[in-house]
Amino acid sequence: MVNQARAEKHCGDSGGAVAQRPRIGIQVAPVPASLATALGLSSTSGALIVDVMKGLPADKAGIEKMDVVLGMDGKKLATPDEVLAAIKQLGVGAKTNVQIWRNRSVKDYVVDLSAESTNGAPPTTDLVMEAAAGDFDAGRYFDAFKKYQKVVKQNPNDALAWYFIGQSLDKMHDAAGAKTAYQRVIDIQPQGQIADYARQMLANLSQPATASGKAAQKKK
Repeated sequence: MVNQARAEKHCGDSGGAVAQRPRIGIQVAPVPASLATALGLSSTSGALIVDVMKGLPADKAGIEKMDVVLGMDGKKLATPDEVLAAIKQLGVGAKTNVQIWRNRSVKDYVVDLSAESTNGAPPTTDLVMEAAAGDFDAGRYFDAFKKYQKVVKQNPNDALAWYFIGQSLDKMHDAAGAKTAYQRVIDIQPQGQIADYARQMLANLSQPATASGKAAQKKK
């Protein structure tokens, strides 16, 4: 499932001291095999960041959607559950070095948990994202498409879900629909790696048509 890495109280609000875990402010999910290839990863090891909560430490550190968490403080983390478990071990006010895969290389981001803000927006991505990724990796592209549609109905500006809608439609040979979805990604988030990948997919979809045109010209 999509794991929500955020603050949770260890006990109730009434009576006695309340111990709190810090909120790092990300949601993570397994890395879909199809996306791992696009990102230049050799495997699906790690955790894909599907949401970053505004104003919380991860956001302030510069971590973004579509980043992949590979480790923390030098320890490799292979799954979303391992990432969540590592975050739970952190104390309030701690600093942690998060190893992030972005733009085909590993970068270190220092996340300062003393920078937590209580004004972060609640996460918008739910368990549907992981279920859709499972369908996609199993070749059930239509089922994946329908689930990603549910996500964008809840949040029309979820660029990541739109990207995966494009991926699903591309697999179903709906090039026009895929182009529309990728363009929607760029309209929502013109800058950043998710926009770069959407532009790359648009370019890829245009290549076959260009090649066919050239072949037709040669025949003439």
